[in-house]
Amino acid sequence: VIPTFFKKKSNDRQLEVYNETLSFFTEKNYNVFGTYDKSSKTWMDITDLVDPSIIFFTNPYRLTYNKYYITNFEKYLTVYVPYAFVVIKHLDSHYNQILHHLVWRHFVETKFHYKYSKMFIKFYNKNAVISGFPGLDSIYNLEYNPISTWKNDNSKKLKIIWAPHHTID
Repeated sequence: VIPTFFKKKSNDRQLEVYNETLSFFTEKNYNVFGTYDKSSKTWMDITDLVDPSIIFFTNPYRLTYNKYYITNFEKYLTVYVPYAFVVIKHLDSHYNQILHHLVWRHFVETKFHYKYSKMFIKFYNKNAVISGFPGLDSIYNLEYNPISTWKNDNSKKLKIIWAPHHTID
């Protein structure tokens, strides 16, 4: 696991989120490589740290430094797993970014998402794979027993909060 960050945040917030991410994976005993060099206060190239077998992207947009964008990893297997279940009508932004054209595999949520992806990329039938959405896997697991986060509610009802968002300055 190699955490990077989004450029849109302030430097202090970038480092705070980066350090939280690093701690999260470290506490779960993942083999983590930090990309921030505290002594020089610079972000390192991933390939200087490790020779990855496969690189996962969860965001198709150019919200990070160029050195962390897919165009710098052409000799590696790259995979895109969307960070959210796509429910927005602006399909172009979800299926026609540079990343969508370059990834080795793009995991899509449903047969409908697969159809949408094929509208934009002619060779998609070779790199799109219907996989479901990992963020919803626990809902489909009949043994999953969520810990209630609802105050004063002892019911066992499944509660889903749908909170779509966009990056707005």
